[in-house]
Amino acid sequence: MEAAGGSESEGEEVKRRDERISEAKRLYSVSKIEQAFKALTGIDDSTLEKAKADLVHEIRRKHEKMTETRALVLDEKGWETVVDNHDGISTFHRQEPDTPVHSIKVVGLIDAPIQHMLSLIIEADLIPTFIDYVKLEVRQLVIKSVYHQLLYQKVYLPWPLDNRDVVVEAQGFDLLDEHGEIIVYGQSVDSFADVPIPPVQGRLMRLQIHLAGARIRPLTMTKVELTGVVNVDFKVFLPTWAVNWLARNLAYYAFVQFREKASSTKGNGPHHQRVVEKKDLYAQVMRPVVKYFLDQHKLEEIKTHPKSQIHPQAESKPPEMLPDEAVEITIELSTEMNTSVFGEAVEIEQMSKTESKGAESSRPPVVPGDDERAGVPPLKLNGQMLSPDFVVSPSRTRITI
Repeated sequence: MEAAGGSESEGEEVKRRDERISEAKRLYSVSKIEQAFKALTGIDDSTLEKAKADLVHEIRRKHEKMTETRALVLDEKGWETVVDNHDGISTFHRQEPDTPVHSIKVVGLIDAPIQHMLSLIIEADLIPTFIDYVKLEVRQLVIKSVYHQLLYQKVYLPWPLDNRDVVVEAQGFDLLDEHGEIIVYGQSVDSFADVPIPPVQGRLMRLQIHLAGARIRPLTMTKVELTGVVNVDFKVFLPTWAVNWLARNLAYYAFVQFREKASSTKGNGPHHQRVVEKKDLYAQVMRPVVKYFLDQHKLEEIKTHPKSQIHPQAESKPPEMLPDEAVEITIELSTEMNTSVFGEAVEIEQMSKTESKGAESSRPPVVPGDDERAGVPPLKLNGQMLSPDFVVSPSRTRITI
């Protein structure tokens, strides 16, 4: 009997372990690396079958890479200023211990809807459409997920220099819940699973990306702070000082062109067309961003109105976005909500009495004594119910981003 009991207990333990691995896989598939890593705490991958062991190893390796990249982007030591907040952009350079090529850092604000800026990153093969100071070719060799791609890039240089190319693994990690940011890393690779790497042909020279990372920090739905760090050995036979000088100056103009494109994406061009064609994908991309801002507001409400504004039995649910409304995101808020968090580029429209009355039937039960909630429709995103914690006044406002 004891042996049978022990076997049953062991079976339950294996079941729970496999459930945690499955949950980690799901979280990793949507770029929630921190949560995926925590789900694997205490699991010994040496006891797993190969497929599961490989998954656990990859998640832990990518968590380490994310941690290194975030530390790189946030590190403020040793940087010398090149451009000091000119038109909202600052650039820096730094000597690294293991290479004569300087690292370049760019920090700036982008006034553009977040989904427009993210489309410039996700649709990597369209980078040549807005970088015009050098001719580029970019191909997506593999798209593993929304934020994980293997890219081939070719740079056409003026005579007498030979053209350069590189194969880059680029991956983004959603850390909005933990740190209010998205971290992106990139590195040149010589091999990638079973994917054939394009060979170096003719007079091409393959450059090397020693390090590359970016931090995307949404400030509002229409304003983002972007920080990027890169160290690239172009394999150019020029004096190191000349290479470093070019890199420092080109970094500024690359950011300017990126920002200009992000600000002009809506309603025109190939990026907008991609967003329209991939509504479901961009709904997935924007869901955690919208949830992040709603959560931030809820925290402010808890601090400001710790007793009267929070429904004690309310269960907070993440926003749901309908596929057919993924491009234009509508959020209904109380007028007491600080709408500045969503930026100035929003269309504000009062809900009609008919709309408010129609929504009232689906609100959560009124808490006895909570008079402010009586008759108040709940917060909705694209018609889907959200947490009632955000409802603070019978007055309603609809904001279309």
